[in-house]
Amino acid sequence: MARTYYTLAAIDKSNPQHGWNAQFGDYDKEVVKAEMVEYKESGEWSKLKIIAHAPKDQSAAIAALN
Repeated sequence: MARTYYTLAAIDKSNPQHGWNAQFGDYDKEVVKAEMVEYKESGEWSKLKIIAHAPKDQSAAIAALN
């Protein structure tokens, strides 16, 4: 069984029409949560979300958000 991979998905405030995009990923959810804090503090993102998926399925997981 594949390990779970966590991706920080975001919508950029300046281009919200582009939808969700992968910004950062790691096998350790805590690492992704820490990165998310930095993204929130930057104020550049209208929405942030952590999604869990198989490592090879990142594109499909992002597409499912859009």
